[in-house]
Amino acid sequence: MKLKILMGLSGPDVNLAPGDITDLYDGEEAQGLIDAGIAEKVAKAPPKSAEPA
Repeated sequence: MKLKILMGLSGPDVNLAPGDITDLYDGEEAQGLIDAGIAEKVAKAPPKSAEPA
């Protein structure tokens, strides 16, 4: 799950700043970050459609 980090988050193997986009976290771990206000889910961009010439 792609997350946008809202607060600094660091540890032995990670150093994320506010505004960073990451997919390091899945499932319950990602939801925990969202619930704590540390991150928000990044919405998937709609697919680009080809414009007629």
